[in-house]
Amino acid sequence: MAKMMTPAIQRQQKKMKGSAQVKTGPWRDAWKRLKRNKSAMISLAIILFFVVLAFFPQYIAPQGYDEQNYSLAFTAPCKEYPLGTDNFGRDILSRLIWGAQMSLTIGVVSIIFSVIAGGLIGAVSGFYGGKVDNLLMRFMQENKLPKGKKNKASENPLEETTTYHIDGRSFVVKPVFKDDSANTFGAILLRLMQADCERKP
Repeated sequence: MAKMMTPAIQRQQKKMKGSAQVKTGPWRDAWKRLKRNKSAMISLAIILFFVVLAFFPQYIAPQGYDEQNYSLAFTAPCKEYPLGTDNFGRDILSRLIWGAQMSLTIGVVSIIFSVIAGGLIGAVSGFYGGKVDNLLMRFMQENKLPKGKKNKASENPLEETTTYHIDGRSFVVKPVFKDDSANTFGAILLRLMQADCERKP
């Protein structure tokens, strides 16, 4: 028995065929999520604006980065020079645009170099493993203090003899005992000395 094709069924089949033809992938999904975020799209537009500005300064910058005119030195911002000129009469806006090219180029090149170097080191470490892996990981990881030693930056500065200069006077504070709390003998003594100096004219 032949199946009746109603207009509703035909529309449903067309929708199913259209959805089946839509390609999906991680990049496509990421782009869809990005388009739904207005703040992200505004940020992307700003980034693209500066990228175009940096890579095509010869078409955007009013002047070259090295064009000088001493008669226009220290010109105030005006229609011809929106940001004024420097002590050599060079257009500051043009130099900013040309400088953006150099800054962005340095950033991109450094990132590419870091990715290549990190990829090579990771590949060698993963391929050989063992001692090579341990050696490379020890070399690449951050320097850490030996086990059992404290970081002096995180210690209480009053745990050792300290000299304080207050109102032309020098006070040498040496704690009698050490404690993990903030109310050590040195801290109490320091507060007493500060209060004594505040009372005296």
